[in-house]
Amino acid sequence: MQDVLHYKVEETQSGVYTVSGGIVPIQIVNSKKLSDKDNFWLKNLNDSLGSMKVMDILTAIRRRKEVPLVKPYIRVVLHANPGSFKEAQKMGRRKETLEDVLEELGYYARAEKRAAAKGKAEGKAEGKAETARNALAKGLSLKLIHEITGLDMKTIKSLKTQCETV
Repeated sequence: MQDVLHYKVEETQSGVYTVSGGIVPIQIVNSKKLSDKDNFWLKNLNDSLGSMKVMDILTAIRRRKEVPLVKPYIRVVLHANPGSFKEAQKMGRRKETLEDVLEELGYYARAEKRAAAKGKAEGKAEGKAETARNALAKGLSLKLIHEITGLDMKTIKSLKTQCETV
């Protein structure tokens, strides 16, 4: 690159290179050469973390007190290392730390919201089906049951068949 394009490549710190001479300077990072001390967050932004390294990251996040600021980082690390996160969660002595961090990041809250919404929808559908069964038992017309419950005619007919076979 230096000989052909006349770009200048300079190692600004261990594992970090700046390429200049083009339209804009470019920074290249070799994470294997980064020091753990000076580049903790950048060095651990990869897809080959073990469970102990995941626990180190989570411990560092807990110490920062700015959990919302690291949400995008932890989301990337979590998705790149799902096995290590699961393994770290199984580790009994530090399980609370992982659960606390994931809860603070909103992972549990989102899952609970989805589960609650799904449960609510299922309950609503079951309530409509129960109303339709009761209406069928009273002899109401399929059309009236459709108007009352909002269920489609196919579902109402299926419920009617179920009621007749019981």
